[in-house]
Amino acid sequence: MKHRNSLETTTAAPVSFANGTIEYSFDVPSKVFGNNLKFVNESYCIYAGDVNGDGLINAADINNLYSAASIFSTGYITEDVNGDGIVDAMDLILTDNNAANFIMVQKP
Repeated sequence: MKHRNSLETTTAAPVSFANGTIEYSFDVPSKVFGNNLKFVNESYCIYAGDVNGDGLINAADINNLYSAASIFSTGYITEDVNGDGIVDAMDLILTDNNAANFIMVQKP
């Protein structure tokens, strides 16, 4: 699974595509390859902040955020990490925290 500025997240176990409809919950780390989820407000979430989509949350993503924040970017854009429609310090803080923890894609 991948969304806008989040890290690609893979299931821990194989999932069949034979039925046409896939239902899978990424609700606990054991269901995700590498336990690659973050605990936030009493639930598990995929990591946000991979602004450039390279599979690693790092200084390159932070640089993109600084550029977008400096021109007061708004809207449904990849630099809006927290999804509030505005690129600002909150997006930078979230991304910087994930970068400091060396968060990256975990694949089988």
